[in-house]
Amino acid sequence: MKKLVVLFFLIFATNLNAQFFSKKSQFEIFDMHLYDSAEQHASTSEMQNKFDHQEAKNFSDILIENKSSNSFDDVYISVDKSNTIHEIYAASILNASYSDCYEAIAPRIVQNFINKYYVEFQNYEEAYKNFSIYMYETVDRGLNSFRIQCNYEYSTGGVVLQMVYQTPEIRRAIVEFYNDGF
Repeated sequence: MKKLVVLFFLIFATNLNAQFFSKKSQFEIFDMHLYDSAEQHASTSEMQNKFDHQEAKNFSDILIENKSSNSFDDVYISVDKSNTIHEIYAASILNASYSDCYEAIAPRIVQNFINKYYVEFQNYEEAYKNFSIYMYETVDRGLNSFRIQCNYEYSTGGVVLQMVYQTPEIRRAIVEFYNDGF
């Protein structure tokens, strides 16, 4: 009986360790997790066409051409120098108003995510020099940020629906970019 209890404890402890101390992110987006290797998800040609991240120094972006959904047309991953995924980003240009985006379109996607992962979102708006973002945000158990957001470009009146899943490392690099004044 003692051996059975010890065996059960070891199995349970190993499972907890794998769940809570794994670098793999909690959410799976387009069959990808943060901290996965980009080579698992990007073709050789996609890897060869990576380009510098516009807002995060020391990170590169890769367009993943075989991923899309009903809500998002383009999917990108952002990687560090070792090709570890630190951001999964998807976007679609909308033929809708900014208020339609944040009052109807984004909440529908957020609700689907809540139903799948049982998480809560906070919503708020941030204004920048050239654009505003209305976002719904949650943070996973690894402190990775997941957002569904509507981006309104002041100069063009364009609205972009965005999905952003980021590690703390790339988030810090992006905050540094904006704090430094671009």
